[in-house]
Amino acid sequence: MRLPHWPLWVWAGLGIVLIAGFNVAVMLPTYTTTKEGFCITCHREQNYSEFWRKSEVHPRIDCSQCHTTGHELVPSIDIFPLKPRKAEVGFSAKVDRINPNCRRCHEDLIQNEPTHYKYNPLKIEIPHQFHVELLENSCISCHYNVYHDPKVPSTFRPPKEACFECHKREKTSCAMCHPKGAIPLPMMAETSHSTCNQCHRGFLDAEIKIYNIDFSHRRHLPRAVTCNYCHSNSNKHGEIISDRAGCIGCHHEKTDSACATCHRIQDQFIKGVAQIAVEGKSDPMAGEVGCNGCHENISRGHSPQEIKQSCLNCHGTGYDETLEQWQSEISERVRRAKRHLLVLRAKFRHFKTDVPEEMASKVKRAETMIELVQGDKSMGGHNFLFARELIMKADDYLLEVKRWCETRLASR
Repeated sequence: MRLPHWPLWVWAGLGIVLIAGFNVAVMLPTYTTTKEGFCITCHREQNYSEFWRKSEVHPRIDCSQCHTTGHELVPSIDIFPLKPRKAEVGFSAKVDRINPNCRRCHEDLIQNEPTHYKYNPLKIEIPHQFHVELLENSCISCHYNVYHDPKVPSTFRPPKEACFECHKREKTSCAMCHPKGAIPLPMMAETSHSTCNQCHRGFLDAEIKIYNIDFSHRRHLPRAVTCNYCHSNSNKHGEIISDRAGCIGCHHEKTDSACATCHRIQDQFIKGVAQIAVEGKSDPMAGEVGCNGCHENISRGHSPQEIKQSCLNCHGTGYDETLEQWQSEISERVRRAKRHLLVLRAKFRHFKTDVPEEMASKVKRAETMIELVQGDKSMGGHNFLFARELIMKADDYLLEVKRWCETRLASR
């Protein structure tokens, strides 16, 4: 076969076209699957350097290996589809696209649970088979920052906040994931609040209870209370070594201290204040007698017997029995109301999603009232009339819901 006798300029042009076509065929897939500039044309809200920092965990992975099926030379995008949209093609950041790609590379991770990881300086023990197969979690439920980690400094490893999406922070022991001795702990005497905050972020403003009393770490900072005053690392990390008497030794050193600072619920209860649809009245003694009128031995701790003696000192013989009668009545009412609440909760599970919002709201309000009476702890001692009014109102709500349940069951 003889080549045609074309002019030189034709051959030169044809060569340029062929070279350009070859470059496009080679460079276009590379550009659309590996270059952040192409991705940013759509993902403008992620146009900042931290998001595109090269992953230390997957430094050689490009966009297509995670965000496509792996079967397309040039994956399509929504604004320029190269294939019918009904086909599973193109880029996607959805779980059903990312998860199979993770399993494709790490196919033996679930069955052969590794004993160590290359990037695991804190020796965290995570049972992948339990989380993936039994709980049916996706890989990116935890590893959502395995490549794109905008935090500074970037770790490209699951942050602790990902664990607390499922595990309750206040009920999960550190030893559940961190083997003993895995984390080098500083001597508590040398620890500052900023050191603790490196792992326990936000602890200064966290809402916690110590000995069932609201506690604020931040409120103790101005008083120069160091960590080792209450905590120790000797036997257990962060173990509380200050007992309730130790707390009382500071807070009740002066009997005229502001009790409501810690005992907020009790203060509101005495005043008949509740954030619910019940107009309570303050206890008759609220404006006349201070807390230390009844809790006079609070600086060294006190017992129910000492409180009853305070009643006798002012009201005379027999008033201690009145307090016992109040507490007995309120305790019994609370017990009955809680039993009715459990029964209604069980019936709600039977109805599943067919419970009207009005009925669910009444049950929730009744539960709030019961919790308020229990949270006061005095069982009527601080404000008997208010406690009884709350429980009676809760009973009314529960009775109304009970009748609705009976009517609903009868109509089936």
